[in-house]
Amino acid sequence: MRYLLILLYSLLFPILALGQDVVVTGVVKTEGGQPIPYATIKFKQAGKGTVANDNGGFVLKISPGDQKDTIEFSSMGFEHVTLAVTDINVSNKLNIGLKEEYYDLPETQVEADGLENIIRKAIGNIPGSFQSQAYSYPIFYRQHHLENEECVRLIEVAFEVHDPGYVYTTAASQQERLKLLEMRKSKVYEMNNGQHGNHLADLILENSVHYRIGTVLNEKALSFFEFSRPKDEDLGADTKQIQYSYKNPKDEKVVRGKLWLEGEECTINRIEETTYPNIEYSGPWARNTGGYDWIFREGRKVVQYKKVEGKMYLDSISFYYKHDLIHPTFHNIDYTVEEYFEIWAGEPRLVVPQTLPIKEFKKSYDLYGKRYQYHPTFWESYSLYQQHPLESKAIKELEWKMPLEEQFMKKGID
Repeated sequence: MRYLLILLYSLLFPILALGQDVVVTGVVKTEGGQPIPYATIKFKQAGKGTVANDNGGFVLKISPGDQKDTIEFSSMGFEHVTLAVTDINVSNKLNIGLKEEYYDLPETQVEADGLENIIRKAIGNIPGSFQSQAYSYPIFYRQHHLENEECVRLIEVAFEVHDPGYVYTTAASQQERLKLLEMRKSKVYEMNNGQHGNHLADLILENSVHYRIGTVLNEKALSFFEFSRPKDEDLGADTKQIQYSYKNPKDEKVVRGKLWLEGEECTINRIEETTYPNIEYSGPWARNTGGYDWIFREGRKVVQYKKVEGKMYLDSISFYYKHDLIHPTFHNIDYTVEEYFEIWAGEPRLVVPQTLPIKEFKKSYDLYGKRYQYHPTFWESYSLYQQHPLESKAIKELEWKMPLEEQFMKKGID
């Protein structure tokens, strides 16, 4: 919030002098004057607001009750700025300038071999450091869906996974297979009637070591990334951290991330990524679903690995993304949708003989339409669930009409 450019030419009709609704127009731009498509304009106290169009232009209605409020102008990748309602001159068009929020890297240290070569070394050591033999492991999957910051949907599933091992290939035979053990679903309170895909399958594909195409672990694409390493961050003698960023004017999103590497072999231990819109992108920004324009705001991925008996295995994946649903006529934000997808893996077991999974293991499941039998006793003794309980805030919001246990039972087949 350190930068704000507002051109106000005269103070002819201050808001305080008005006893009725007024309409303010304006445009949100970068420091260089480039429009920021679909920037958010929001009253901080009231929570209402609107979004700019694809040219950065906006129309905002201000009521007498908003006089003590503050308006926030924001877009991912830029510093947020605020403006008091009482400082607005309704007779003039607002010109709001947002300062780009640069990737705030500490002072960097140049490695003798170069940071890109360290990444190449880590990629080259994947076959030796990660389990290349077929193995199986249990996972606990949770998906919860928020609308306007309140939880409106929950799905929890226990699976057994067959993994053919970490081999660099896109062949279908090298993809994980799943066997559903138990599942349960809450009552659905969401209002936007959005369509839902197979998010479990999407989440598994976020395992960057296993699926390297389109990630920083794709050796052929390293020249598209910029790398940096903290100079003084205390990560321990055995751990390196490399930060990276990727932005291409032809791509819809900007990616910034961190890699944790361990030991002389530079074994990949953890990956974090943040994704947000690229204002240089010239293609369509909005996706229309269910009558709404869906505007992507931000995403975050964290992949954690663990060492078991000398080999690295998947430990957990979490993925989050946020969209605004824009009213097609009034162009205001009707809903802000946030989705959280998480899996936690149990202890791995080598598969002998190493063959393709038997028939009950499948590539994916339609969890939205899947019918199930609810067994409360399974969840009472399921250790992965006990280790990762649902947050109390989400439970409270989901239980506003009935306890979760009753919801699970009603969803389950009697």
